[in-house]
Amino acid sequence: MSYSKVNAKKIQCRLATLLPAPSHLFSTNISYDYLAVGRPICSEAVSRNVYWGVWHDMKSGSSCAEVVRSVLLASCDGSRTNLPDVNVFLDFEHAVPSESELQIYTFAEKILEQADVLLEDVKHYSAGASTEIRIAIQQPNNKDAQRGALDILSKLVMQIRAYYDLSQRIEQIIPLLLWDLCSGPLPPAEQLDTLQATCRQFARLIDFALLFDTVKMCTPALQNDFSFYRRAMSRESDGQFAIPLELANTISLFLACPTPMLSALITATTNFVASNSDLPVANTTDTLATVVQVCRFMVEKEENWERLSDQNFSFTMRVMVGAIILYDHIDGTGAFCKDSPIDIRSVVELIKTQSRNEEAESLLSALRYTTKHLSDGSTPKSVRALFP
Repeated sequence: MSYSKVNAKKIQCRLATLLPAPSHLFSTNISYDYLAVGRPICSEAVSRNVYWGVWHDMKSGSSCAEVVRSVLLASCDGSRTNLPDVNVFLDFEHAVPSESELQIYTFAEKILEQADVLLEDVKHYSAGASTEIRIAIQQPNNKDAQRGALDILSKLVMQIRAYYDLSQRIEQIIPLLLWDLCSGPLPPAEQLDTLQATCRQFARLIDFALLFDTVKMCTPALQNDFSFYRRAMSRESDGQFAIPLELANTISLFLACPTPMLSALITATTNFVASNSDLPVANTTDTLATVVQVCRFMVEKEENWERLSDQNFSFTMRVMVGAIILYDHIDGTGAFCKDSPIDIRSVVELIKTQSRNEEAESLLSALRYTTKHLSDGSTPKSVRALFP
């Protein structure tokens, strides 16, 4: 059977009762840009891989019965997608947005510019107002000591509020990036390769979250300073404070989380899946698993090393780990079970052999403490043993 508009139309009609197939998918003159965006397809409650499999079967000359069988198996057996090996290099340093990517890329760039500034800011937070707070606690009746601590804290609290506000902006941008990366009809690796600039922005947000949280965990003054300030607000309800008490309570919860920026990423990703019920979860999990595979390929293959600076090498490792964490939070059985498309053993081995000791410890700790399913009964003992 030759792949023609006539034959494609016949197959489309025969599949009508089984698969709500958009007519543009079966046309031979599909524009590449249209495939890259792929928004009409994601309104159907069938995964991108089912559509692509049908298209591939028709092009390769499969009979109509074989095509129907492939649809039934792909959509009804509940099995996981076996992701193929990838040979894609994502240019995380220099990817330039296409015209279709420009709007979302620019939106993300503004957030990332602020993220870069605030990352440097939190690195220099140091002891914060620890000295002034200690004096104020030791001299509770000394109004000058109390006022001196609050004056310094007023400035620091505005910095902390900026961190919280940034986390909220990240929660807003992540679903937009995921929509473009996950909703198209191309196989995940090709979709990522087509939208390299969009993937770059997504990866940079993952990288920022891991870097920020690493600094935050080493800066106890952040939470201590804010706790003192919030207690002062509770005592002096008529005082002049930089932020409302209700917002202060919310920010306090933000700081109480060991990894607040990563938590924002996880929340945004889980909300994206929950709010797009017509988009199969597999579209998102397959995309994240493919990000992991691509990153592994980039740092594992010696032929890629010349294309990766030391900084970009570490960046790619962090993105790989961040994508695993996100995958583990939205996939029903997680990243560590026997049937997972992610080779956790290879990832851990790569981290141990290719990262500096301090960096390796940080990445392994992220996998151990911020994932959801590592301790599940379905996780093989040999996998749990990788995280002593």
